[in-house]
Amino acid sequence: MGPWERGRVADPGPYLRRAVVNQVRSRGRRRVVEVREAQRRHGDLRGARQHDEHAADHDEVWQAILRLPRRQREAIVLRYYEDLSEAETAEVLGVSVGTVKSQVSRGMDRLRALMGGPSPAGGEA
Repeated sequence: MGPWERGRVADPGPYLRRAVVNQVRSRGRRRVVEVREAQRRHGDLRGARQHDEHAADHDEVWQAILRLPRRQREAIVLRYYEDLSEAETAEVLGVSVGTVKSQVSRGMDRLRALMGGPSPAGGEA
């Protein structure tokens, strides 16, 4: 039984944000295992499935996010998927706002490179 069930959470906001971070980590680990197992059994299934372009783009972005280092992945998910401010993200992760900024910046640069997009300087990655 966790502190939430025992009624010992003084401020539910940070507790719930931490729960979201833990869920994102868990979902990411589970998704990696699922994809790896599906590819082992059937090869690359993306061409066999009937996805609209939005779903395919979402999958490509999520796969690239899963390839980021953990701290960059967490910062990006909290900032853009959970729509937290830099300060809120810093609080959830237990780091400074400057660390959040640098992790998001590095993570976005890495995502561009992984997805073959232009680099921040305007060239090709």
